Amino acid sequence: MKPETTFSDVQNPDKKRIILRMIAFCLVIFGGMIAVHNLIFAILMGLTKLTLGELMRLMATKEGVYFLGIMQIFALAVTLTIVSLFREQLDKRSVYSLGWEMKGREKDFVLGLLLGFLLMAVGFVVLCLLGFLTVSKIQFQPLLMLFYVFLCVLVSVNEELMIRGYLLNNLMGISNKYTALIISSLIFAFMHAMSPNLTAIGFLNIVLAGVLLGIYYIHQVNLWFPLALHFSWNFFQGPIFGFEVSGIALDGLITQELTKANDWLTGGNFGFEGSILVTIMMILSIVVIHFNYRN
Repeated sequence: MKPETTFSDVQNPDKKRIILRMIAFCLVIFGGMIAVHNLIFAILMGLTKLTLGELMRLMATKEGVYFLGIMQIFALAVTLTIVSLFREQLDKRSVYSLGWEMKGREKDFVLGLLLGFLLMAVGFVVLCLLGFLTVSKIQFQPLLMLFYVFLCVLVSVNEELMIRGYLLNNLMGISNKYTALIISSLIFAFMHAMSPNLTAIGFLNIVLAGVLLGIYYIHQVNLWFPLALHFSWNFFQGPIFGFEVSGIALDGLITQELTKANDWLTGGNFGFEGSILVTIMMILSIVVIHFNYRN
């Protein structure tokens, strides 16, 4: 069997061009995201007469969370445009080839939804049983919940198309797939490095989340499992179980209160993504998915 190419083996001009293309992709897409976010913030600040800090705090409430949806619509438009240009004009391949084939992937899609739910549900139940959190209120707001579904779909499609779809796909073409997975996971984590109240464990868990979302992709080269898992993770974490999502509090179904101070277990102000429980559960999930889907 011919050994896989490693990242250090990149010698020929084609591979060097791919590396330069991916560097250019990162600069263009992240630059585009920053520009769009700044523009939307400027417009919203002008319309609402709020400061940047006030506007960001408002986005974490049910009155202002719809602004997040506006941000994500424009962010996805930027991602779709840039990925399409790079994939079709420079890679000379279709966007569909990034892993959008649904036939035969229905069970994997459902598995992704279930895994996101189970990770959040297990964490919530364990923290409740240990006495670290209690439920202070349960309220079902149909329109708000429908909006959260829409928002989580936007976020998952945007980030999976960008990181797993384009970057990981191209990295696998010039390096060992596990090296590609680690590099893409680090990029994914640094993309979230400005999240409010980020901790060291939180950053580690975002890296592991990148591995968890990408381990299926490097074996199957398909986006439907990571898309489903990413959506389910965010949706059940914030809108359903009431945890912060990457440091952002959302007004959802369950309102919870921390009854004991232990940031290692609860994640503190960053939310459950900063908990050592998440670290353990993600490592176990990565191992299971790897051995189930490896070629």
